[in-house]
Amino acid sequence: MESRRSIRWREYVKDRNKAIRIERDERRAYEKRLAKDIGLNQRRFYKYVNSKLTVRPELSALINEGEMVHDEKEMCNICNNYFHSAFNQPIAGEVLPEMECLCDENIREI
Repeated sequence: MESRRSIRWREYVKDRNKAIRIERDERRAYEKRLAKDIGLNQRRFYKYVNSKLTVRPELSALINEGEMVHDEKEMCNICNNYFHSAFNQPIAGEVLPEMECLCDENIREI
């Protein structure tokens, strides 16, 4: 394995940093063009802005049997039980070999 002090590693870091710099410069130039041409093409500008505003929600709570669950371990156990039952249903007409279960029903430690 190459050491971090090797010539190849230094060349890699140099090229990586150059690529990152080029990407940033191109993104800035594109954003400036979008802002400059907003009068000509508003749709493209707002499409780009909205793509940057997209927020992906996190799993913060689950409802289990009518109760809100906020504890991470309990949420993991609920998801584990749900997907365990969803993906372990036999397919009609397919014969599957019997296998020993090597996992716990619930996730005990995270």
